[in-house]
Amino acid sequence: MRSKISAFGIGLALSAMAAVSLLPAEAGASSTATSVPKKVVLKVSSNGKTVDANVGDLVEVKLSGHHLQWSVAQLTQPSGALTLVSEKTSSNGASVTVFRVANYGTASLDATGTPICKPTGACPPYIVLWQATVIVPVVDPPPPAA
Repeated sequence: MRSKISAFGIGLALSAMAAVSLLPAEAGASSTATSVPKKVVLKVSSNGKTVDANVGDLVEVKLSGHHLQWSVAQLTQPSGALTLVSEKTSSNGASVTVFRVANYGTASLDATGTPICKPTGACPPYIVLWQATVIVPVVDPPPPAA
């Protein structure tokens, strides 16, 4: 009887050690399955465009050039689809605004560009309006085929 108990105890101990040795491998496997958010970049050339994004993605609005001082991008119809992450303007007229896609829906963005004028001389009085739309579909599209 004692040999059966000893054999059972040894078997139980080996099973426990085998289970413990599998834990790190399983934990590592689940951490690699996490998807990396995609970055959707909108530029001056994206004016008037509509783009698709998925929940968790980043939408980066990078506006520069054309001798304009760009404002940061603003949500014109707050729908809860996008949340502001960061915004920055630079002395050369560029602006960068980053949003995170937080929910399904549609978000309209706009920004303005005004002329960068020299301290002396006339400056033309105009404003350029930049607009784009981000659509976050209720059903995320499947990942691209490999």
